[in-house]
Amino acid sequence: MMGYFTYFEAGNRTDAVIKDARDEPQAIANVEWEWTQPFSPGFNELEKLYERRAEVDFSVLVTYSRKEHHQQNLERIRAVWDHSEEPLLVFLVCFEFAGHRNFSKLETHIAQRGVLRKVREQPALPWMAKGTRWSLQVQSGDERDSDSLEVTAE
Repeated sequence: MMGYFTYFEAGNRTDAVIKDARDEPQAIANVEWEWTQPFSPGFNELEKLYERRAEVDFSVLVTYSRKEHHQQNLERIRAVWDHSEEPLLVFLVCFEFAGHRNFSKLETHIAQRGVLRKVREQPALPWMAKGTRWSLQVQSGDERDSDSLEVTAE
């Protein structure tokens, strides 16, 4: 994605459009980001991306998935993208809920032609990833720890 440009709220109902660097930029991807989970009523980001998929090389969905609903979320994504030749890149921030969202991992999936395939899994927060400067700060007792970014809304 390096060398491309992100145009936020530029796609007529799309959270962002990634475009190339030509004099007359061409859309590469439409991006939607949603706080609610894909299985939830009213979640329409998948449909928005699906309707506009032919305009871009691929689509991107960034959203959240509670542990108890993870399979439902994956199935909804697969079902909506069932007949698409164009790929959907999905970033799912997985969490457990105990008064607030406790983010555990970030899963990356690709959906295409009815197949949803996980291609990567990593810690959701930078200080959870071994060897990052943030994890080293936490280990050294730096004041910034895993509680500094608690999210208190469901």
